[in-house]
Amino acid sequence: MSPIWSTFLRDCDNKTELFEYLADKIVSMSNKSINFEGLQPCNHEEADSRILTRADHAAKQNAKSVLIKACDRDILVIAVALFASLQNVGLEMLWVEFGQAQSIRWFSIHNLAMNLGQKKCSGMFFFHACLHWL
Repeated sequence: MSPIWSTFLRDCDNKTELFEYLADKIVSMSNKSINFEGLQPCNHEEADSRILTRADHAAKQNAKSVLIKACDRDILVIAVALFASLQNVGLEMLWVEFGQAQSIRWFSIHNLAMNLGQKKCSGMFFFHACLHWL
């Protein structure tokens, strides 16, 4: 990534403006209308939780699968912990593309959640929070 682009993305206002621009472009190219009611205002400070708010909204709009691109491990923990609630509103598959360049990996969150089971998944927030305190 170029230094100019990295500097640009460090500014939260730039990220917000870029997100709005890209969202408008995606909607204009889509052949299906999207109802954004219920998405705004979003009072989540962390982008990680806002991403899952959008995944929840997509599931409520009948999306059966969602792909999240992330470079932060927190999103993996949050996605696994919340998958059951996303599944309850109709989401069948949740994928996370994690990493950059040559180190990109794909995580099947739906399979991870199924293999771990609901009890372990719901406890992930607690253990994740504890790791941040160590």
